[in-house]
Formats: sequence, structure tokens, C-alpha cells
Amino acid sequence: MKVVPTEFLNSINTSSLPPHGLKLKVGSIRFLRNLDVASGLCHGTRLMVLELVRKMLEVLSGEQFKLLELTVTTTTTWHPISDVPSCQSVWNLLSPSTSHRDNPTLALVFGFIEQALRLHDRLTESGFFEVYAEFSDYQRLKHSRVAAWTDGNVELIRSATEKFFRKFYDLRRGEQDSEFICIFETRDADLGGRPLVKIHGKADALKYNVKCHHHGPKGSSSGQVPDVTEFYIYKLLYLIGVGPRTHIVPPETTTGSKTSTYIATQWDDRFELLKDVIGKNKLCEDVAVQLVMLRVLLFIADLHQENCGRWRGTTNAAIVDFAPTSDFEVYEDIRFALRTRFPHRSWKNEYTAVRNKFDEKSWLKIGKVHFDRWDLVNKIELAREEFDPTKGILKELEIGFKKRRSRESPTDQLNEYIDTLRKNLMLLQSLLNSLD
Repeated sequence: MKVVPTEFLNSINTSSLPPHGLKLKVGSIRFLRNLDVASGLCHGTRLMVLELVRKMLEVLSGEQFKLLELTVTTTTTWHPISDVPSCQSVWNLLSPSTSHRDNPTLALVFGFIEQALRLHDRLTESGFFEVYAEFSDYQRLKHSRVAAWTDGNVELIRSATEKFFRKFYDLRRGEQDSEFICIFETRDADLGGRPLVKIHGKADALKYNVKCHHHGPKGSSSGQVPDVTEFYIYKLLYLIGVGPRTHIVPPETTTGSKTSTYIATQWDDRFELLKDVIGKNKLCEDVAVQLVMLRVLLFIADLHQENCGRWRGTTNAAIVDFAPTSDFEVYEDIRFALRTRFPHRSWKNEYTAVRNKFDEKSWLKIGKVHFDRWDLVNKIELAREEFDPTKGILKELEIGFKKRRSRESPTDQLNEYIDTLRKNLMLLQSLLNSLD
């Protein structure tokens, strides 16, 4: 990754500019003046912000800093710090003046900071943060198993699942006399086994994989209540033939715990893991271009080798699990987004190897075949009708949804997401039509 040197940033003269600020968000930034022509930072250059980190410690004097990966900002200037040997340098930077120490409130604040930095140094020397980071990764990757332990032999998830499917199929069969059986198979590799649901007296049973909800992609979203956008995307993926049929299983009782909401995805034996596809050296351009298009259009992440793949015997992509990105927006340049993004870093090299076999026009033409097949424009409203958090079982069982920042309610968020999706589809449709 290329990093702009601190010396160059400090050399930029802003004295001719009025007081100003730049609010960053995930997306592209275009330069309106030449900064460093030799390095390519000139008028018209477009940079891409991929992720924003919000874990900051704010003090009353206006400074903000992040420990370990240290960035310091003040209300007037920006001081990028690339190498900080210890937290003592942070204290030197923020050390209060004599006038500050004369202020009892500020003196108290800086006293807390000084104590926190001393504790941080001790924790760093003892290796605490390395251990915590490893546990955090374990908790994120193995959340289902952790949730199983907290559930007490998964009785909560089994009870909620059986009650949901019984009520769901009672509504479907009406007055018909039919049989309902719900059996759980124990599996070491996942949570709670698969419930086998037998309905309407049919010999074949429907199999579902039941898991705890993601609770957001990572970071600040981790551990929060379900995201309404994520469940809508599950419905949309099913309608376009990419994802399995999915049900949201509310809790029997609202406990507020991380295990209180579950996702049941219908098992399909045709699903072939991307890990196996890559292992057989059979990753084709069709699957690769579909996954990057869906990642860009639907604002989804976590498309690693065990969350996606293809439907066996076809070149059609399949997604059985994902995480929503932190936000969504109408693209300024959707061609640029498709060119610069990739489905997941864990198989970036394999994706790049396939992508580099084609020029941009040929690559987009492959994507157009599947874009037309999905018929997303017409499926958007169908998914909206099928998933309505204000009606049916979801309303009756009072499932709660998280609303993202700046949104009035989950319903407003969903409407805004669908509106954004429509606008980006129009942009992509226009781009693909221009290829002819």
C-alpha cells in the first residue's frame, strides 16, 4: 500500500484557503487541484476510501487519538504519526500547558489521561492486546459455537426454531390435515444441527441450517440487534437465484442477548463451496464477475471461500452467508467501483488472476449476461413485499431491528437502501448498455 509521506503532507500550503473541513465517507474522492504531479496526485485524480475506523478516545480539549494504530487530530491541524515507540510520546504531545493545569477541570481530565496511558503501557508490555485481538477474532469467527455455550446446549435456539416452523407451516396448510415433524441433528462443525421439517405428509424433509445472527459485520456493529437491510438482502438473493430460501427466526422471549435472533437457510445439496472450486482450479470468470457485481451493488462483505461458491453443474454464483457493509451510497462512478473492488481479500490473488485474463469491456460483457438473468429491477419490489418487518410473524413476535446512524427508523433505512439500489442499478444498466 502506498502511503503519502508525512513530510509532503506538512509541506502543503493552505494559507490561501478559508477555514474548511473534509468529511470523509466510504467512497471516492476527486482532487480539484494539483498536489503532487510526480506522484500522480493531480487535478482529476480519484482516490477510494475503503474503510473508516471509529475507535477513538476523545478528550475535552478537542484532541482525538487512537492508541496502537495512532492517528492524532486537533480542531485546527492534522498531525499524522507513523511510528510511536510508546504511549509516552502521546502524553508529550497532549501534555497540558501551565494555564491548563490552573484549570481544575482540565487538570482532572489530563490526570485521567496520564493514568490511562500508564496502564496502556503496562498492558502493551504484558502482551494483553495481542491476546485480546486473538480472542476477538476467535469470537467473531466462532460466534455460533460461543452462542451455543451461552444457550445451554442450544435449547433456546431449538425451541425457537420449532415454534417458528410450526406456526409458519400452520399458516401455509390452513385446514389441511398434515403432519409436522421437527428433528435436530447434532453436528460438531456448526450450531444446533439441522432441523428436518416434514410437512403435508410428504416423504421428503426440508433441511435448514440454523445459526445465530451476525450482529453486524465487525467493530462497532458487533453485538448489536439485527440489521433490517441484511434480512432484505437475503430475500433478494433468493429471488434472483443466488441465495437459498431464508427465514428469520425470532426468539420465544426477548432476552436482549446475542443469541436471541436466528437465521434459517434452506439447505441445497447443489451448493459447492468456493474453497472447493478454487481447490479444483475451476474458478471461472462467470462466478468471479457475479460475486464482485453483487458485492458492489448490494453493499455486502465477508464473501470468503466458505460463504459463497456456485451451484453445482452451472456457472451461476451462490451466496449462503455474508455481512452488510457499514453504509451505502449512490456511486459517482460505478465503473470505477467494479474495477477496483474484489469480493474478499482471502482469495484476492485467485480473483485477480481470473480478472486479468480479460480487458474491461469483455469482463463487463460477461457480467451483463448474469445481470440480465437476475432481473434485479423487477425483483426489488418482490423482495420488499416478501420481507415486511411490520407484518406477519415478525410483527406478532415483536422482533427488533437496528437502525443505522442518521436514519429515523429501520423502515426509513430500508426505503433509503432500496432507493439507493434502484439508482445504482440504473447506472450499471446504462454502463452495460453502452457496451453494445
